[in-house]
Amino acid sequence: MKKLGIRSDTRSNNSKDKRLVLLTPRERQILEMICDGMSNEEIAIALDIQAQTVKFHLKTVYGVLNTSKRHTAIIEAVKAGMVRPSWIRERVVPQGLRSS
Repeated sequence: MKKLGIRSDTRSNNSKDKRLVLLTPRERQILEMICDGMSNEEIAIALDIQAQTVKFHLKTVYGVLNTSKRHTAIIEAVKAGMVRPSWIRERVVPQGLRSS
């Protein structure tokens, strides 16, 4: 009988943590905000900073995630477990699935 192999994720929890610590708290905050669909201008207003400062932080975020596009940065960050978009954070978990 042939054994069924389980394909494991190529990234371990350690690699996720390593990429996350490469970002400053402000960069992580901005990453979460772009995952929530906010524009650079909306982020700048919310954080009381210049839009150019948001772009500067995003450049670092893109470098850490090895991408140059906003949408691929969002995909990579969510896949790596670096952020949880608000629609996931705010989702109501059914009573039977909640952990004690």
